[in-house]
Amino acid sequence: MPQFDSDTRRLKAPPGFFVHLELESLVTSLVVSPLAPSWFEDVVRSAIARYGLDFAIRRSLASAEPIY
Repeated sequence: MPQFDSDTRRLKAPPGFFVHLELESLVTSLVVSPLAPSWFEDVVRSAIARYGLDFAIRRSLASAEPIY
């Protein structure tokens, strides 16, 4: 429970609490927008690797050539 400072009339600690979780259990893959520039997928891959995560990354199917 957050503590209240009666002098400043503010919370001593921000509301909420820390929950430890494994991000890989929540995210199965990342989809890059079809509107994103071509270099953006490389930036996403670099960030994922930098933080030791392992997600499948793909471009949106909306960026593929249409089938008529």
